[in-house]
Amino acid sequence: MADGEIHENDVVEEQTKDKEQFISVPEPRALHPLKQKWTYWYLNDDRQASWEDRLKPVCTFSTVEEFWALYNNIRPPSGLNCLCDYNVFKYGIQPMWEVPENLKGGRWLITVS
Repeated sequence: MADGEIHENDVVEEQTKDKEQFISVPEPRALHPLKQKWTYWYLNDDRQASWEDRLKPVCTFSTVEEFWALYNNIRPPSGLNCLCDYNVFKYGIQPMWEVPENLKGGRWLITVS
């Protein structure tokens, strides 16, 4: 490498009157888009409230990276109280039987012991 030549991922050192500054040249990050947007829902265990009042959207994501950012920063399913649920549905569709898109739907239950 010739003197003064800067390449990708090099750390550039600049002298100023008062102090040194280091500038990091970041690599561009590629996102991995999903075909659909998805919403992650949480159903709490308050049996005194209606189903709709217990159901809260947590986050909507449209890339693999957004999903993992969400998943890595929420309580794991094994840490939920009994009768609490997480649901993942296409954006705009609530996790309710009454929604037309869900009339012929089903449910997967994963038991954690």
